[in-house]
Amino acid sequence: MNPGFLPDSKGRRLRRLAAMGALALSAVLLTRCNSDGTGESGSPMLLNLSLRPVLPPDYSFFASNLTIARIRLTLIRPPADTVAVVTQALSPDSSAVKFVITAALRASSESLLAVVDYQTSQGVTLFSGQVDIVATTGTPSSSTPSVPLTYSGPGLNIASISIAPLNDTLNAGDSTLYQIAAIDSSQQPVTSFYVSWSTTDTRVPINAVGLVRAPNITKNITITALTPNGTFAQTNLTILGSGLGILPDSVEMLPGGRQAFSVDIGPGGPYTWSVHGVDGGNTTFGTVDPQGLYIAPTVVPNPGTFKVCARVTAAPTQQGCATVVLSAVPSAGTDVIVINDMNLFDANFMAQDINNRRFAANMVTFVTTGSRNAGRVVMYDRGRNSSCFGDGECADGPNVTIDSVLHKNGFSIVKVDTVASWANIPPNVKVIFLWNPTIAYTTADINGFKLFASQGGRIVFLGEHIGFYAQVGIDTENQFLSDMGSQFTNVGAVLACTETIPKSQIQAHQTTTGLTDIVIACASEAQPGPNDFPLIFESTGLAVAGVAKISVVPLPAPAATSSQAGGSSVRRPHPVVNGVNHRQ
Repeated sequence: MNPGFLPDSKGRRLRRLAAMGALALSAVLLTRCNSDGTGESGSPMLLNLSLRPVLPPDYSFFASNLTIARIRLTLIRPPADTVAVVTQALSPDSSAVKFVITAALRASSESLLAVVDYQTSQGVTLFSGQVDIVATTGTPSSSTPSVPLTYSGPGLNIASISIAPLNDTLNAGDSTLYQIAAIDSSQQPVTSFYVSWSTTDTRVPINAVGLVRAPNITKNITITALTPNGTFAQTNLTILGSGLGILPDSVEMLPGGRQAFSVDIGPGGPYTWSVHGVDGGNTTFGTVDPQGLYIAPTVVPNPGTFKVCARVTAAPTQQGCATVVLSAVPSAGTDVIVINDMNLFDANFMAQDINNRRFAANMVTFVTTGSRNAGRVVMYDRGRNSSCFGDGECADGPNVTIDSVLHKNGFSIVKVDTVASWANIPPNVKVIFLWNPTIAYTTADINGFKLFASQGGRIVFLGEHIGFYAQVGIDTENQFLSDMGSQFTNVGAVLACTETIPKSQIQAHQTTTGLTDIVIACASEAQPGPNDFPLIFESTGLAVAGVAKISVVPLPAPAATSSQAGGSSVRRPHPVVNGVNHRQ
């Protein structure tokens, strides 16, 4: 199901700028006389009406889970006089829908309210919207009114949900059936609603009724339940297979990079570590020390994908492995894009150079193997005493062009303008922009970002030079990057005040695809570490933007926190009645 809004940790609605994304219908609106050609006031008229219903942009995240069978159109003469109602089948692959309605108009031109409902085959409305139209006799209108649709079906009033059992442990081959309960804002039970289940590992699927069967792996995963209005809940599941659980269990690295691996679940050490089957590794595939610190070779080997493994030295059959992918250019997702010039995305520079607009579009139009690939929501964090929000430079006005670019690419935007928790990031979010924060993120926030990134989500950190950002901002940025496991740093010095960067100073990467240049203004040096990939160099050869490759291993938490997870294994939702899943 598709959430019509995204709740914060207290279930309140966050402001969302709706993007107009697209189920294209036929583009004609006309009214013609009835068969006797009279067209007199009050006489029956044949209306041939086409509208453009617009599903929410994040509908695609849930599209395979919905069963929309028919569309109902109701014409109303304000305030409450129903003129006509027509219902017809809606084919999932339909590219055009036309309504032919006989109705009595009171004049040759009359304003009516068109109400559109997307329904199940049983007549349950899932999405609805309305738009004012003008029915006119004579020449057909060339306009095609759009009808933004929002979720309005069962469970719309849900304020929070809970999952049971919590923090379960399964041995390989065992199973558990999760249950869900929901309450409204008055703490009263909601007994009928839809829920979609998901897990953070495709090897551990969960079916439509919440049943999980543990495969023979050793790992901690997260179970997520999501309702149509965006409310979600999660719990951890530990699976104990026959081997060791390695953290992280997969990683992409640049040549020469470093990654600390550890045994997360299983018998105690000491352990013997190996790379591509060789204890301690070698110069071709990299080396690993007795503590699990892996150092990649300076040249990508063949194959570029291989295993780093640990085994219990005293019991060699107790083993676990992580997958390592070495690539000269990092793939999209599981990254932080560091841009130490906020002006790249302000309205003036984006209007000046189409390449700046392309750069913004590239930030969201990437393909990742994680569950976040299906997300169609971008979040802005401008609420941590952001320098640019405080002086208005990244407020709604200056952001109008980047907002428009993201909308045109099918994304809605949630703008968070207060200090919020990032421990739980909604499953349909794909990209998060952090605009000049000057208040540090908590351990729970960092671990929420790490989990978000591990699912293929992208974080864009917009820094600045010290003259604008101040030392507190520089320190906030560098602490964030360090906590995320990157060695990227913002040096702080002012560079390149209004400079057009040519293609020769832009590295090839998904975010720079199609750029022939880019305009920056008073940036700061983004100094990369060994795992980081610089993107854009100013005229003296210093980087002002780059890809920070991060560690998704959580930081030790000072207190228990909940984690957010979007689903990589999503199943079709079914109604829940009195806490029990039922098939339709």
